[in-house]
Amino acid sequence: MYFKNLNILICSANQELEELLRQIKPLERFGHCFKTVSNQEGLGKETLEEACPDADIIIMDVAPEEIPMNLPYLCATLHPRFVYCERPERGTLTDPEQVELFHAIWGGPFTAERIRLYFAFLQQETKAKYDLRLNRHCLETTIDSLPDRVWFKDTRGAHLKVNRSFWKLVGKAKEQCRGRGHYYIWDMDAEEYGKGEYVCLESEDVVMTAKKTCIFDEKLKGLNGRMLQFRTYKSPIFDEDGKVIGTMGVARDVSDL
Repeated sequence: MYFKNLNILICSANQELEELLRQIKPLERFGHCFKTVSNQEGLGKETLEEACPDADIIIMDVAPEEIPMNLPYLCATLHPRFVYCERPERGTLTDPEQVELFHAIWGGPFTAERIRLYFAFLQQETKAKYDLRLNRHCLETTIDSLPDRVWFKDTRGAHLKVNRSFWKLVGKAKEQCRGRGHYYIWDMDAEEYGKGEYVCLESEDVVMTAKKTCIFDEKLKGLNGRMLQFRTYKSPIFDEDGKVIGTMGVARDVSDL
């Protein structure tokens, strides 16, 4: 569904790394664009931005003392994945804070096979990042296009994600709903919520125990005090080990019916 050209900037005194990396086939839906700049040109912010303003990966094949002093600023402003090439003849990184700035550290000597393994891991990580971004976008687009109210909760009942119809109904921004419980979102005090007059408090427990989709008829008090009737479909969410880690719900307003 998507195609991404990875812009890869290599900071090195020669073309060795670029020549090795060009031999590696891109993954499906990806392309590679390489550019090497010499460390003699300087590795300041302006140079990196001018050399590859849209860099996705910056590989630094330089001596430790040649790493830019403003690397923390570069990491925060350019947002690529920084990789450091550590060659035995040049020494090693000793500053822990500096080490943490790099997404990966490749250890030499750099044979074609070693570079292939290093880069393959970086390729898979990058692909996972873009696949996750696509999946999140698809989920957001899907649930926000629905007229029904959709939400995801953890096992404690805190809302992790809600759709546009949901937060418009409750009159709160999406960020205000995240991590909050039912009584806050629906402006109910603890005593009113505890009585369970406007919501079935046991429904989430029923779903997590049954471990299947269950259907409920629930009443809620709207912002104007009007009682709303919902036909609610609630399903458990499992982790990879089959443990219930939350629930999701879809509520259809059937008040007029």
